[in-house]
Amino acid sequence: MSGKKSLQYDVLEFLSLDRRASKVNCTSIRGVVLKLLKFSRTELQKIRAIWTWIVNNIAYDTEQSPKDPEEVFRRRKAKCVGQANLFKEMCRFAGIECVVISGQRHRWNAVCIEGRWHLLDVTWIKEEYFLTHPEIFQKDHTPHEEKWKLLDGNLKSNPISNEICLIL
Repeated sequence: MSGKKSLQYDVLEFLSLDRRASKVNCTSIRGVVLKLLKFSRTELQKIRAIWTWIVNNIAYDTEQSPKDPEEVFRRRKAKCVGQANLFKEMCRFAGIECVVISGQRHRWNAVCIEGRWHLLDVTWIKEEYFLTHPEIFQKDHTPHEEKWKLLDGNLKSNPISNEICLIL
């Protein structure tokens, strides 16, 4: 998979953040997020800290696994739907707009950064799946809803009606 991103950033700038985020420990989802927010100021840093925490603290479950974020957090393992739901819940606590996207036997997330939607996958624990450009992402992530391919333009969040509209 190519390193092309939907939002340009220098991964080296995340080294300290990633190191700190991966080690955060707390007894609740909200508690973890509050600790992550102490060293994450921008939307991008908050999203990266949450992504890093899940990638380093939630294992992939090959058995029947929970979908509920609280149960995923407690058990520290889940399949893709549970991990995507936990990511969405953590983003909610951080004040980040996030959705879970459904595709063929897989789930992942889209996050809104500065009014634009970006794709990521916490289940596939590689840098390539953090804010990956839609053209690249869709090679192995095909959403059920066409709009979440993000190929024909950028999806922009409408803060007035809380609806999503396609910007061409």
